Amino acid sequence: MSKKPLCIAFLWHMHQPDYHHPQTGEIVLPWTRFHAIKDYYDMAELVCQIPGIHVTINVVPSLIDQLTEYATGRAHETYAALTLRDASQLSDQE
Repeated sequence: MSKKPLCIAFLWHMHQPDYHHPQTGEIVLPWTRFHAIKDYYDMAELVCQIPGIHVTINVVPSLIDQLTEYATGRAHETYAALTLRDASQLSDQE
């Protein structure tokens, strides 16, 4: 029996729903930003570190749109705005 190389297909499906508030347009949940700085970047960096690896990454349109907003500074996100404020200036509700 001859040894044949094992071929593995890596398919990463990246998705996030549209987190924009329908009336204000503000991004109301932080998950796209959190995954962008943690998971999405790490996965791309890992691929760059392994010579000769080939992967398929599927990114849905709603995720691309939101990532573009963050990358271009057009994203207005509730939680990001709160984290930039001084804690002493936050209300009990915030």
